[in-house]
Amino acid sequence: MTEAAQLSFTAPIAVQSIDETQYDAQLSKKLTQLRLSLNELNSLAGAMPDIEVHESAKKHYRMRAEFTVWGTGKAASIPDTTPDVHFIMYESGSKVKPPPRELMNDLMGAVLAEANTSPIIRERLFQVNFHTALSGDCMVTLVYHKQLDDVWKEAALNLRAKLGKLPATLGHTPQIIGRSRKQKVMLDRDWVVERLQVNDQEFAYRQVEGSFSQPNAGVCQHMLAWAQKVTTPGAFPEPSPAHSPLGQTAKAPATRPAPTWATAAAPGDSEDMQSEPAAA
Repeated sequence: MTEAAQLSFTAPIAVQSIDETQYDAQLSKKLTQLRLSLNELNSLAGAMPDIEVHESAKKHYRMRAEFTVWGTGKAASIPDTTPDVHFIMYESGSKVKPPPRELMNDLMGAVLAEANTSPIIRERLFQVNFHTALSGDCMVTLVYHKQLDDVWKEAALNLRAKLGKLPATLGHTPQIIGRSRKQKVMLDRDWVVERLQVNDQEFAYRQVEGSFSQPNAGVCQHMLAWAQKVTTPGAFPEPSPAHSPLGQTAKAPATRPAPTWATAAAPGDSEDMQSEPAAA
């Protein structure tokens, strides 16, 4: 293969930027559309409860993200060339991944720098997944088209040591995971501990690598607080009887039981503790 062929590539599709100044207008439009869609229910069952609006942070709100690794292929094996590795996201229709939180930005820069300087980390690396938490815990998964050995593990330990020196990770041990076909290599563990404030209680959640978690932790706190409030007995007054479209009198729903909540994690509790809210 010629040097020109080795350095050839297909340019990725540019991802459009996100204009955070449009957030308020977009939220207002969504609220208007929701109210219009509920008009029919209002006419059938009487006045609906007021819609509560919980705003998200306009930037740095995404806790996890997946990036494709793009660059000059095997440039490191060609004399007098400099590796040029980038993280990219391909545009899919009109969907664009929103901005990551500050901790993830710091991790991205450090991992990218290591990929550009360490042949062991860079070789056949095709995807990097970042998972962060409000607690400050964080996890990076490196996905490869090669089998991972002890040499790679030593390089991963070196990368983790560098990530651990970032100001944003002080007090936490960043987790590094390597993945390849039928292979998963962990340095310590494959989960982070998230701590969410729900009303006046703190709950600790163990979020496992590769499993779903709400990517916007701030909104997740709003969601849990709202769910706790509306499932408390007496949260809503008993509705007056209303007539259904079939002419039958609609029976008011029974009062919802109080939710059952797992023991909240107090400050200083072990990170192994896992508390989850569960509806009764």
